[in-house]
Amino acid sequence: MGENERFTIEQVDPDGKPTVPKRTQDRFIHQCGVVVRDSVPISIQEWNKKKDDGVSYVDDRCKDQLWNSLMINFSLPPEEDPNNPVIQRKVKKWALKKMAEQFKNWKKRLNEQFVKKDETPEFTGQYAKIKDHWPAFVAYKKSEKAKNRSETNKLNVAKKKYHHVTGSGGYKVARAMWDKAENDLLAKGIQPATLNWPERARTWFFGHGGTLDPETGKCVYTKEQLETPLIKIQEAIKDVQGGRFQPDREKDELSRALGNPEHPG
Repeated sequence: MGENERFTIEQVDPDGKPTVPKRTQDRFIHQCGVVVRDSVPISIQEWNKKKDDGVSYVDDRCKDQLWNSLMINFSLPPEEDPNNPVIQRKVKKWALKKMAEQFKNWKKRLNEQFVKKDETPEFTGQYAKIKDHWPAFVAYKKSEKAKNRSETNKLNVAKKKYHHVTGSGGYKVARAMWDKAENDLLAKGIQPATLNWPERARTWFFGHGGTLDPETGKCVYTKEQLETPLIKIQEAIKDVQGGRFQPDREKDELSRALGNPEHPG
């Protein structure tokens, strides 16, 4: 993408994902991958800092540089308060999470296509910039530390209890369906239980299979959700409304109900 190409983002989802226009959304996502592949060496082992001091990671200064490089080609919607750039913070957080995902997938693809087959790519085209970092990348992927970390990740995935059920359309399509379910109830004079829920808790509830009773508007939990403290979300929301609980980024209504803090990212 040339430096003189400009794309204006007109609309942003609550989670920070640019959505309108669609062409700009696609360009934005694509450019997240381009920026991270061009700027972060594949020899960097992790996106976030780990407890193990011997593991290299992408530091905050580098993440700020990635964000600045990305935004050379994009403009955000106007902020309500220029001194409090809420939209910018949301989009930056979403973009860095997307970059983390794309960086992980890029290295996974290199590992699957080349390292595991004891092959080396021709360092041309998209592989040109990885040439100097290839020996370190291969050495780490073949190390006991990497193998142990891979096994740990597999075990963690196997233990995951909650799975998103948004379908092939992802959250964009799913949110429209959730909105319709609430609006249909409101049209019948019934208040949906999720109407005043914070966005993260609402997304978690619907995204993991929860629904609303079409006659009462009450939450219909999945079996997995009922086996957890998720039902305590409603208690947490009532405590916030009553001034008995003050949510913050590390411990909001959802994390209190689930008993774990929000993952930094």
